[in-house]
Amino acid sequence: MICALRAISIGVVLAATVGASLSVLAQDKDLAPSAQPWRVVLAQQLRREKNCDLNELLYFNEMELGGDVALDGRVTCIDGRMYDFSRPRVHQKFEIRLCEPTVC
Repeated sequence: MICALRAISIGVVLAATVGASLSVLAQDKDLAPSAQPWRVVLAQQLRREKNCDLNELLYFNEMELGGDVALDGRVTCIDGRMYDFSRPRVHQKFEIRLCEPTVC
């Protein structure tokens, strides 16, 4: 009887643990922009290539192209500069361009 109760309690704990893990994995897609893994990579690349300390992510777009997710958007640096960024595939470097106003 004691062994059966112990087995049931272990089963309940395992089910709760697996359920919580699956819940966390499902929430990865719904992470805030500041928690996205690509944002860390972008901030490091901005600092290294443009001497820019990331201040704010103004906007970004994720577009599914085939099996990959392309990104583009705009960021500001602490000193006020603005950069547009894009990345066609997950494992590629970001293309970073200074955001310059165009006048027609």
